[in-house]
Amino acid sequence: MKANLANLLWPLAVAACYSPNNDPSASATAGGSESSTAESTDPTMPTTMTSGSTAVGTSATADSGSTGADDESTSEDPSRPTGTDATSGGPAVPFCGDGTVDPNEDCDNGEDNALTAACRPDCTMARCGDGDIWAGEEGCDDGDGDNVLEIGACAPDCSGDIEVRTITQRGNFLVDDGDFGNNPVASADARCLAGEVALFAYPNVREAALDPFDTSRSLDWVLLPFTAYTNDVGDLVWITDDVALLGVRDGGQQPLLAAIEPCVDPCLQRNVSGLADGWLTRITNTCSLWTDGSIGDARVGDPYATEGFLDSGESRGCDDFSRVGVYCVEQ
Repeated sequence: MKANLANLLWPLAVAACYSPNNDPSASATAGGSESSTAESTDPTMPTTMTSGSTAVGTSATADSGSTGADDESTSEDPSRPTGTDATSGGPAVPFCGDGTVDPNEDCDNGEDNALTAACRPDCTMARCGDGDIWAGEEGCDDGDGDNVLEIGACAPDCSGDIEVRTITQRGNFLVDDGDFGNNPVASADARCLAGEVALFAYPNVREAALDPFDTSRSLDWVLLPFTAYTNDVGDLVWITDDVALLGVRDGGQQPLLAAIEPCVDPCLQRNVSGLADGWLTRITNTCSLWTDGSIGDARVGDPYATEGFLDSGESRGCDDFSRVGVYCVEQ
């Protein structure tokens, strides 16, 4: 009975000791056409390929020149021509700020486009009235409709805020006749206070206009464009536009807004300016161009009037300047 039991258990013992790793039939024969792939029990271990074999699983590197189906790289293709769209490869879509003046753009200076630059961020040219101060070109800009001829406002040409200056009549000459000496302009200026000069014209030295009401060729002129002038009691006499003359608009003379000198009786003072109609330099009726106080006469203006302040139609004898003064303008 014991012998029979031993005979029955022997095959089971042999089977329990058998290992396939020691089985010669589990190895590939040399020179075979296919290689076996051992299945790793470690899921992190990369699949190993033998020469000539195809690995099961994902390769660590792609073949040269190939792109994986799931490749989402955004790097730009260095072979793509400059100026082409990175996505489609077609021509780049123009935009304001690309440095090229495209259709419907006035300008485009690329990164230099700015609210204070010649070319604005929307690729339109800077202009007076756009509400932004163009650096180096404009002194102010209050925007369309707000650059006006008013005290403290930005001038219509955006040159700066409209400031106030004083113009006033200054008293009698220190001499009693029309002889102003070798330098008539300096003689007239000497009648004004410090910081003032005389509104007085003399050929080739100080001239308001060489053509009627036109200051484009003025010489050493004392009035400024886009400036408010008040008399010495604060009344607004006039605000000049681009033509730096009192009472002038659209090429013609208009009455002043207030007299240069408020009249307090008796209003006997008269002024000389050396100016004729149209603000041209007067040659006649000037006491021989202010060099002879013995003969002739000189035309005078009425400082108490809003019209005729340059030429009232009156004359004074060159030997009688006891009540003649000049207009003095703050600088």
